[in-house]
Amino acid sequence: MERDYSFEVRLTPAVTWIIAINTIIFLFIQLLGPFSGIITTVAGWLVLTPARLVYNVAIWQLFTHLFIHLDVLTILFNMLALWMFGTSLERYWGTRKFIIYYFFTGIGAGLTYTIFCFLLASPMLPAAGTTGIVFGLLLAFGMIYPDTIILILLLFPMKAKYAVMIFGAVECLIAFNGGIYSIGYLGGMAFGYVYIKKQAFFDDLFNMEKRKKKKLEQIVIKREEDFDKIQLEADRILEKISLYGMEKISEKEKRILDKASKLLKQREQNIIDLEDYRKYWK
Repeated sequence: MERDYSFEVRLTPAVTWIIAINTIIFLFIQLLGPFSGIITTVAGWLVLTPARLVYNVAIWQLFTHLFIHLDVLTILFNMLALWMFGTSLERYWGTRKFIIYYFFTGIGAGLTYTIFCFLLASPMLPAAGTTGIVFGLLLAFGMIYPDTIILILLLFPMKAKYAVMIFGAVECLIAFNGGIYSIGYLGGMAFGYVYIKKQAFFDDLFNMEKRKKKKLEQIVIKREEDFDKIQLEADRILEKISLYGMEKISEKEKRILDKASKLLKQREQNIIDLEDYRKYWK
């Protein structure tokens, strides 16, 4: 069903914070203009440089480079696109899932860029910004709202699905002509496509409550196994006590009886002592 797409004036929580953080960092960088040496040093560790990521294990750069913009046009384009597509997607998915998708596509774009820099360009070529995420957001919007009319460059009305095809095709052409940054943008789209197609898998992967519930179920099973095992030992010790008396059992056997008593009480009261199953809870 077609519908005209009107931009959301009221921003959603995650989009608001992301725009605010990116803007503050950009303004801070501009204010430090007279201290270009400081900017160069700091940016060198925050932007994504494939060689440093791999050889210096600078894993943080996959995350920090997403908040670094060095020119006005780039941050304006990216924040405008985040507003255009991000608000609808956050309302559709919810804040938690939107944030996961946001960073999944951004880190995916960074990994793609890193790999192809080593293959086709210089691993010392830095990258920064959220453009890879923007392409991931555009793809998601086109897949979820394919027939929604959007305004390209705020001027040209077009169905979202066609906008995805056109922007994807343009970046492919640029990539085939040596545009290494475009390969990173396409990586953002590719990771976004995988996320959407395998959404159930990623929902389970990042659903901490579900993972905790599953671990608790495993612990309950392990507790039952422990109880059955120690109960057999306790029965043997109790039989020994009935024949020879308490003075004939060892300290180890006394500890087994104490543990069996503890497990029995926990089982009756449906209590789980996580300290006893710490390795299963991690």
